[in-house]
Amino acid sequence: MNKYPLIRGSLEGIFGAQVSMDDDSAKKALRSDLKHLPFLEGIRRELAEAFADEDFSWQQLLDECDVEVFQTEDEAESFVRLNLLSVVDSVFGEGTRS
Repeated sequence: MNKYPLIRGSLEGIFGAQVSMDDDSAKKALRSDLKHLPFLEGIRRELAEAFADEDFSWQQLLDECDVEVFQTEDEAESFVRLNLLSVVDSVFGEGTRS
């Protein structure tokens, strides 16, 4: 599964088990990466596409990225919404406020 390279890279490089960051530290690292506008825009686009993709499995991707093994697709999706999407949305919201 090579779709959504920005999501995959973030999961592997920030949330992956080999990185050994707790969730709060990982969110802080992601927030720092999101300061780069092309990355922020790209990962927002990928997240929207992935959540709309009926054939896509968060459970499979999180397992492949060595983040965590989830028992259900709903649990995996909840992890992504809490740890990736919410951070991306908050950073994007900060950038659009006047």
